[in-house]
Amino acid sequence: MVMSHAARHNITGTQLDDLLKLINALFGKEVLPRSKYLFNKVFKNSSDIVEFHFYCKTCKLYIGKQEDIKEKNIVQCTICSAPIEISTLNSASFFISIPIAPQIQTLMENPQIQNSMNYRYQRQQNEHVISDIYDGEMYQNLSKPGGILSDPANLSFNFNSDGSPVYKSSKFSIWPIQLHLNELPPKLRFQNVMLAGLWFGAQEPVMPIFLKPFVDQAKTLASNGVSWRKCGALVNSKIVGLCCCVDSKARPAMQNTTQFNGYFGCGFCLHPGTLVEKQVKYTVTATEYPEREANKMIADMEQAVEQHRSVRGVKGPSPLINMPYFDIVWGFVPDYACCLAWCH
Repeated sequence: MVMSHAARHNITGTQLDDLLKLINALFGKEVLPRSKYLFNKVFKNSSDIVEFHFYCKTCKLYIGKQEDIKEKNIVQCTICSAPIEISTLNSASFFISIPIAPQIQTLMENPQIQNSMNYRYQRQQNEHVISDIYDGEMYQNLSKPGGILSDPANLSFNFNSDGSPVYKSSKFSIWPIQLHLNELPPKLRFQNVMLAGLWFGAQEPVMPIFLKPFVDQAKTLASNGVSWRKCGALVNSKIVGLCCCVDSKARPAMQNTTQFNGYFGCGFCLHPGTLVEKQVKYTVTATEYPEREANKMIADMEQAVEQHRSVRGVKGPSPLINMPYFDIVWGFVPDYACCLAWCH
């Protein structure tokens, strides 16, 4: 977030020094490097760490990465012809993606992490109890002989995105894409959360744009993997995304489906919904509605594009259908916390 602020407002070295001191003072401890020199020493060149992606704020068309269009000061949108100034970040519409592979490499080369990687095999188990993701059907299917997770070197991750307001007095919020490795013990998982992307603005993310760089990275992680060293030996780990843990507002945005208060608003079954007192409700009936299936949802996405309308609550394609091993239906989790909140 500090890097995003510095880039957007083109602040000076003195201003960066003051910002770092202010943040540390607010926290009451040193949570960031205390000077510009130390900050740059930790993060080196920000272009090695983050990638800036530009989009048209008028029609939300993805324009491209900064490094691909950096020779141009102004780019014209190919749909609405709006000029997009990319030379100054403070007037441009952009979001940030952060390379995942270097973060995983650094994590896996930590001796403490290496000593904990057998947790999935050594933990206490009860065949009648689901106590972790390893006990789930999806993980177990991928762990069968020939499955990608049958190789102990290969790993999986869960990911999440949710908005957090920055200021009480404005609508600005940040939406990070975060992930953790499932093969770590629970405590270490949440102590080593990685950041893959960051959206900052007054509007919620345009998910088809925001998710694309993340999905591109996930495809590379699954095919090429990440190489890291253990006791001097080189290990290559293929890494796949299995589960997206988001609330009931972010889930339809990421699936590109109708929200829970619209017709066919359930992401897990084909209950059409019923209009009750001018609101769509999901009433209990004697009818047993079928569950959604990934291949059928993808077919609905294709049909929605062809017909220019929603099909069974599906508005169009989601970038997540291109993520290897990820199930666009059952890769998401039912969000009981928000279900309870909405009941109140």
